[in-house]
Amino acid sequence: EYQSLIDQEDMFDLLRSAFRRGLDKIVEGLEQIARLRNARQLLGAARIRRIYAQLMDMSDKLDHPRPPSITPLEFMPTLKNIFPNMSEELVMITNAYLRVRYGELPETKGEVEIVEIAWKRVKTLGQEKLRTKKRSFELKR
Repeated sequence: EYQSLIDQEDMFDLLRSAFRRGLDKIVEGLEQIARLRNARQLLGAARIRRIYAQLMDMSDKLDHPRPPSITPLEFMPTLKNIFPNMSEELVMITNAYLRVRYGELPETKGEVEIVEIAWKRVKTLGQEKLRTKKRSFELKR
């Protein structure tokens, strides 16, 4: 009977130990998922910052640089003049940039993809304008 009690206690300790190890593995897995999610969010935020920088480069090439004293929202009317009919895309890009700039990370890959699609549309129009600008410059020469 004494041996039986010891065996039961040992069995209980073994079960408790196994349960703890299982929980530790689950917690470790969840921590890894959180780290990967955070890494994806940081990459998404970097991509949005890059898109906004490219937008500013494009506006500069089109002779409308954003002065350092002007905020992104204050620059929005100029962007809308440079890129007519792209208001929705410009608002989307600028708002995403502002969220990232002030610490909010994109939650999903889809959020970043929407900004990328908006940028592609604006970029296409910008490249057309740059080609037109180049042609008119060459004609003036």
